[in-house]
Amino acid sequence: MFILTSISDKHDLSAEQILETLLGNEWFVFGDKNPLREKLRPDDQICFYMKERGVVAKASVASAAKQQPLPFPFPFPCLSTEAVPWSFRVVNVEFFFDTPVILEERLRTQLMSFRGKDHKQNWAWFVQSTKAVSEEDFTILTSRLNRFGVLQGRA
Repeated sequence: MFILTSISDKHDLSAEQILETLLGNEWFVFGDKNPLREKLRPDDQICFYMKERGVVAKASVASAAKQQPLPFPFPFPCLSTEAVPWSFRVVNVEFFFDTPVILEERLRTQLMSFRGKDHKQNWAWFVQSTKAVSEEDFTILTSRLNRFGVLQGRA
């Protein structure tokens, strides 16, 4: 399975701080309402979208999600085990905060998820919740070079 999930700032924490802490320790978390938490399996691929930035990281899933505390000190109470009880291991983490893949219109025209949809209309539906995407879309979302050989993100 290939997964796109969104992450946002929580209270005084930036989404970047949260991702760096979780993924830097090779873990990630989902809440009870996450639609894919029980379908997650080792070798699934996951990428992370930050609002107003783009796709900023990717990783390989290394374990199923379980209701369990994180195995390292997590200093952020807003993401306590009660708030996000499902945790899972990840490996092969790659961050690209400095060169995020921006979901501009030209990139959206390449995605299977947008076929038959107006690329100019509001596309928030695509990043509002965790969703499975095709392998082709995942590759586009996590590659800084699109199929035209153009570098995505900021220089």
